[in-house]
Amino acid sequence: MMSTEQFFLQGRVKLETIPHEMRMSHWVYAPKLTDMKSGQVLLDLIGQCWDCQSAIERDNALCLTLDGYPDRANWLELAFLPDTGRVQLRAGNIDTKALITQEFLPQELTGYFDTIRANLLR
Repeated sequence: MMSTEQFFLQGRVKLETIPHEMRMSHWVYAPKLTDMKSGQVLLDLIGQCWDCQSAIERDNALCLTLDGYPDRANWLELAFLPDTGRVQLRAGNIDTKALITQEFLPQELTGYFDTIRANLLR
């Protein structure tokens, strides 16, 4: 179980993982990222099916790994790049070996999640 609040990149980015029950005793730890410098919410997946599996700093970026409940075959890697204000996204499906790689502004990302899930589940 992950901590519900962590700070990354010298305190610049706050990650909250908010648990919610998808079904009886099946919990998802949905991520919410906030840029502490600007107050901007970079990502808010609270109440959605994406479960935060890991969060690490790599090459001056915050990298999140998420998987999609309930099948867990769909996964996402997000790299938040504070220097450029962009997010690199890699999405995949383990079963079909599908892979999508794109780059977004944070405000464009949330609306793209349903598209990713629909495309990967085909």
